[in-house]
Amino acid sequence: MSQRRKPPILAEAIVRWLATPEHRDALLGDLNEEFALNAARNRRYAARAYWSQTLRSLPHLALWRWNASGWLAFTVVTSLAVGLIYVWDLAIARRTAMWLAARPDAPALTTIRIAYFAVQAAGTALAGAAIARWTFRSADSLTGNVVKRLLPISAGIAATLLAIALVSGGGPLRYWTLKILLTVVALFVGAAVSWRLRISSR
Repeated sequence: MSQRRKPPILAEAIVRWLATPEHRDALLGDLNEEFALNAARNRRYAARAYWSQTLRSLPHLALWRWNASGWLAFTVVTSLAVGLIYVWDLAIARRTAMWLAARPDAPALTTIRIAYFAVQAAGTALAGAAIARWTFRSADSLTGNVVKRLLPISAGIAATLLAIALVSGGGPLRYWTLKILLTVVALFVGAAVSWRLRISSR
């Protein structure tokens, strides 16, 4: 193909990079074929049409790439886990702490805090078990699943909790540090228990 008949290098590189392997050849073939037909009449128009099609395809290409690389699943699972942890925190853990504080024979504040964190850890362990159920693959070992799947999701959850702490400005740094640490540990415990139960039930 002469230089005059070659599609725009940058646009072609964007498509080549974003398209998943199973779609790449067919997509580039269609784009290049249409470019060659248009370039036979007008090179400038052909280049504009190629760029236009590339830009219109970007959302679909990005979604394909995102889904193929696991980022879609990562985002969905992280969001569901954060939602579960947050709802558990509001509906169960905090209500337990308030119930204890409202009792006539209310325990010491330290005991109430321990009860809150224990109940919250139980809910977070359930989220960890759900993550293992949704994302862990039988072909990988527990360590492999933790490294490939649970670590990134835990990092996403910890980052979300840190963002909430920074935005809300609520509670001392020690409280949020303990909460994030406890969340990560409970996620790992829940995921490990879920994995062991799955393996033992085979």
